[in-house]
Amino acid sequence: MIDVNYVAIVVAAVAAFVASSVYYILLGRQLATLSRAYADASRPPAWKVAQEPVRNLVIASVVAGLASLLEIEEWTAALRLAAAAVERVAR
Repeated sequence: MIDVNYVAIVVAAVAAFVASSVYYILLGRQLATLSRAYADASRPPAWKVAQEPVRNLVIASVVAGLASLLEIEEWTAALRLAAAAVERVAR
């Protein structure tokens, strides 16, 4: 049975949304100087901004469910899972 903390999932999704928003607000000009794709980009449409918290909520839910199924309870085990995921994606 998957046992997750739903409040923690929502908090994680909101934190990810805020962190990504701050990232793009603070580094938007620098990104535009480095990449033509960012320089040519206009403001994202409202629907795209509105769906981003939903996407973050889905990702946080999947990660929480995976951690529950793998019985990850310590932060060190969660860090090892994250490192393995990053290594896998980097291949």
